[in-house]
Amino acid sequence: MMSPRDRCASLARLAALKSDRDLNALARGRQARAMVVDALDKLDRVATLARPIAPVNTDAGSLRAQEKFVRLVQRERSALNTELARRNAAWRECLDDAVRSFGRARALEKMAARARLDRLSKIHRTSE
Repeated sequence: MMSPRDRCASLARLAALKSDRDLNALARGRQARAMVVDALDKLDRVATLARPIAPVNTDAGSLRAQEKFVRLVQRERSALNTELARRNAAWRECLDDAVRSFGRARALEKMAARARLDRLSKIHRTSE
């Protein structure tokens, strides 16, 4: 059977591993959000470049093509904004998990360190 001191140290190691895992998930979530933001930026750049400064072609075919392109950009922007909202929500959950596991790991680490100090001070007192 493990002593309370050993159990505390073991729990501290496990909590540190969970904290590392949660911090990695947080970083992956941040990268996933950044990818969608980059896609939105690219879409905006393409839409700006494709928008004519002045209507050069006013024939029906050109106007229909411009309308289709505008609708396509709107649909794509809407889909990307929905994906960004989903990824933001997932990132916030990862953030909550990371904060919780980080705090738990630090608390257990302090408890384990205090247990080690208590043990050392007992050894030191008995040797005097």
